[in-house]
Amino acid sequence: MNAATAALAHTRAQDSHAAPVRWIGAKLAEPYQDRIATSIAAAIRDRRSGAVMAPTGSGKSLNVHTTVEDCLSLGYPIIVLHPSVDLLRQNLAQLLESPSIARQAISVFVAQNEPFPEVADLQRATFRAPIILATNASFVRRRANPEFQKQLATF
Repeated sequence: MNAATAALAHTRAQDSHAAPVRWIGAKLAEPYQDRIATSIAAAIRDRRSGAVMAPTGSGKSLNVHTTVEDCLSLGYPIIVLHPSVDLLRQNLAQLLESPSIARQAISVFVAQNEPFPEVADLQRATFRAPIILATNASFVRRRANPEFQKQLATF
């Protein structure tokens, strides 16, 4: 953390009108990002599923990090759906920056010809991992598979 970021965090913490300070990976959350993270955390504690829809550049990918951390801290597995493999790779790289997340088993639901050399023990197309990253298309392709439906239902 650089001095400017530390000063901003201190200022926000001292301001009684500011939202609580939350770090998202190595970045300081903006107040609206913190509100999104807080809402997601409440949904997780209540065992509700959901989706975050927001404009490009608003920090959805940053919130993936906090959501995964929150699920792990509560002992809940998580599925994170992505519109593309590129975004999945971006989020995976960000998640692997966190030692507590990098130690976890991660499963991906993507095309078999997609290489992921950055994760040595990466699992593919299994629900036997606490963190599951998938593309929307990979789930859609499997929707008619009874075994997939059964595993998803018990997840």
